Amino acid sequence: MKSTLSLFLTVGILSHFSPVFSASMSPEAMDKQAEQTKPFDNGDDDETLAPGEVKDPLEPLNRFIFGVNQRVDGAVLRPVAQVYDDVTPKPIRDCVTNAMSNLWFPINFANFILQGRMENAGKSFFRFIINSTMGVLGIFDAAAEFGLEKEDTGFGDTLGSWGVEAGPYVMLPLFGPSTFRGTIGFGADYFGHPLYLTTHNKKVYNRRNKHHQWWHWYVGKQALEFVNTRANYIKKLDDLEKESLDYYLAIRSLHGQDIQAAQDKIQKDRAKIMTG
Repeated sequence: MKSTLSLFLTVGILSHFSPVFSASMSPEAMDKQAEQTKPFDNGDDDETLAPGEVKDPLEPLNRFIFGVNQRVDGAVLRPVAQVYDDVTPKPIRDCVTNAMSNLWFPINFANFILQGRMENAGKSFFRFIINSTMGVLGIFDAAAEFGLEKEDTGFGDTLGSWGVEAGPYVMLPLFGPSTFRGTIGFGADYFGHPLYLTTHNKKVYNRRNKHHQWWHWYVGKQALEFVNTRANYIKKLDDLEKESLDYYLAIRSLHGQDIQAAQDKIQKDRAKIMTG
């Protein structure tokens, strides 16, 4: 890898399953974080863990899966993403990113409410309205011109805001870095995606064409999102891997810091509400 197939499905997808990297993070910032990565005690005492670290009692298994994911990425996803990057102008890639992000609105909106972040839910709602109209179905991020910047969240963040511990770190086959809590959140977000629900709505399509519709719409969208996201991060991930003493530890550290940053942001937004 080069990284794993879904290092972002978040982001996703990607993450939206707790995306590991933000689009605004520079390679220098990623390298600086990687340099600060250290092995840590995998014991049961949470007090031994510094903020942003996650327990990794399954490290041998996780490293094995990480290696397999790297091979799959190096053999399939990265080459395809490189070709896509070479032939697709950045403005077009940005339009794809914006459109995919706009489809994530119901997930963001619902989870902001569940987290008690009504102001964020309102911003998410107005972003969706503006981008779906002035932004031509989300192709352009018109809402950013009004100061409504994109912010993604998911059910994993919501569980954390309710006091559910992140749990052990896990490297999912193909889907990349996660935790026990993050995996549950990813499943909830995945099956709650509007396009997934639409393609499985019996009133929308003929039962006889069910599998064709599923493949044509949802899986096609996922494949495009995977490739587009991977293309956007080719250089950053290559630089991170090249400069890291241990790429596995660097990815784990960044994922843990991302989880911590999301929870800190939730607490900050809640405190803002309480103080008026």
